[in-house]
Amino acid sequence: MKRVSLIVVTFALASFLGLVTSANAQEFQASYKQYEVGPIATGGASIFTGTVPDGAKTDIQLAYTAGVFADYMFNKNFGVGLGLGYESRGVFFKAQGSDTPNHKETIGYLSLQPSFKIKSFMLGADINLPLSGTAKHDNGLGVVSSSIGKDSMGTLIDVRASVFLPLVENDKGNLDFLIQAAYCLTDFFGDPGRQFSGIQTSADIVKKSPVPTVQIGFTYLFSPGGPVYEKR
Repeated sequence: MKRVSLIVVTFALASFLGLVTSANAQEFQASYKQYEVGPIATGGASIFTGTVPDGAKTDIQLAYTAGVFADYMFNKNFGVGLGLGYESRGVFFKAQGSDTPNHKETIGYLSLQPSFKIKSFMLGADINLPLSGTAKHDNGLGVVSSSIGKDSMGTLIDVRASVFLPLVENDKGNLDFLIQAAYCLTDFFGDPGRQFSGIQTSADIVKKSPVPTVQIGFTYLFSPGGPVYEKR
């Protein structure tokens, strides 16, 4: 009887030790990068979705962003991110039925992008402070370029969504393919708006001028502290 009891106790102890060992092995299988920081570069299109002047047409323009991005993960699912960089967007108008006259404006911004991160998905704001702008007007006889004063540039505030798709991943960092889209809550044109001589057929001043963007690109995020292992 004692032998049976000893076998039962030994089996129970072995089973317990096996479970503990298994649990300890599994707890190191779930890991995440707590700190990440690195360069980011994206390019795509911006399109004017505001009030198109009477007698004019609009078209998509180049948009791009370059800067640095950092994130901090509270756990493997949730964290916060912050991007800082330079962003460029543009608008274009031409007379209906003709390539000229036409008018193009390009503005560069200091872009600040705070976000909430859920695994590889981010949702946040994009605060774009205007730095410089250039206008090019083609009346059919030649192109006239001029600078745009800061008073005529609007601060762009967006809602931005981004997805990080890992391409190469190791303990020291990740190379990610990035897709992001920004929807404007404010206007591209500052006060008092714009009129486009020779293009629009009315004297209306264009004020409603959101310019959303869709961009794709790459980022390499270094992981200074390496992966963090958590229990499942």
